[in-house]
Formats: sequence, structure tokens, C-alpha cells
Amino acid sequence: MGRDRDLAYNPALRQVGNRLVGILHGCLKTRTRYDEATAWSHHAHPQPVSA
Repeated sequence: MGRDRDLAYNPALRQVGNRLVGILHGCLKTRTRYDEATAWSHHAHPQPVSA
């Protein structure tokens, strides 16, 4: 089981690292501050509206 998990873990970790580097590059390129809501907005789930 441990080996199967390592095979999935390493690419996932690399993907998150690449995403963070891309976000940092964008911030430096546009001279803007990091904003978590903007950086990870594609993962945001809409909240249900209470009546």
C-alpha cells in the first residue's frame, strides 16, 4: 500500500509546487500581492444562499 501511495503522492506534490511557482511568477510579473482568493479561485465552491 505504501508504494502505491508514493506513486500518486509525488506527482501531486510536484503539481502543487508548480502551481505555487506559477502564482509567484504572476505576482512578480504584475507586481501585485499574493491573494489566496484569486490564486485558488478555480477551486472555490459557491456557498448556498440561505433564505
